[in-house]
Amino acid sequence: MGAAEALPGISGGTIALVVGVYQRLVGSIHAAARAVLGLVRARPREARAAADDIHFDLMIPLLAAMLPTVLVGFAVFGDLLARYEAPFRAVLFGLVLASLWLPWRQIGARKAAHVVVAAGGAVVAFVLTGLPLVAAGEPALWLVALAAAAALSAWILPGVSGSYLLLVLGVYDAMGPAVRSADWAFLGVFAGGGLVGLGAFSTLLSYLLTRHHDMTMALLTGLLLGALRALWPWQGDGGALLRPEMADLVLLLPLFAAGLAGVIALTMLGDRLARRRPAGETAGQ
Repeated sequence: MGAAEALPGISGGTIALVVGVYQRLVGSIHAAARAVLGLVRARPREARAAADDIHFDLMIPLLAAMLPTVLVGFAVFGDLLARYEAPFRAVLFGLVLASLWLPWRQIGARKAAHVVVAAGGAVVAFVLTGLPLVAAGEPALWLVALAAAAALSAWILPGVSGSYLLLVLGVYDAMGPAVRSADWAFLGVFAGGGLVGLGAFSTLLSYLLTRHHDMTMALLTGLLLGALRALWPWQGDGGALLRPEMADLVLLLPLFAAGLAGVIALTMLGDRLARRRPAGETAGQ
């Protein structure tokens, strides 16, 4: 998930869906936000009750691996993406395409309304990923905070890449230098804005998953579908979608197939592990 968040085009929420921990992740973030709010209000009992809902067995190893990975990713992925953009996109296109089935299969009884919601989500993601990028430069700190809030909210929203939003808002190119030079003012503002946005958005998403689960899954499916625009390997200036060349297809189709096969293998592994767990342990995934 850390690598995904540092790489424009794919969301960490997509990875959480692939490995079957999405709802526990959202619930844990929402519980952590409620715990912090309880402490701010000087209500320790509320804070302790909220903390009991955090899946520490998931969050501790996830954050321990994710935080250093995302920092390293911001430091190195910019150069790699510039050098090998089309191969990167081919792998990610296959990965996200195969992921479309993951939220869709969690809908209990599929209806026409779910198709309509999915189509709406696809249009939204398609438009968002086609927005013109802001010219690179040194962003103002208020913009850094705003971009961080949007990016970390997208972290738990499959199909909408947080890093891509940073690109759109003109902040992504400044992340690598800020990490490498330990620009604590920049990083502190980014962390603060991101945590506020993440806490607020996780509350909304947790509510939707609890009260409107099937519609939310339909929306997530549509967001994944629309986000494929950002991952199309053949893009021109301004994100224009181009036709593939035959020579490129020979190189990129195996990479696309590798991304596709990777998600299928992970899904099969996740299903096998889920069947082995006690019923109560798999609930809420």
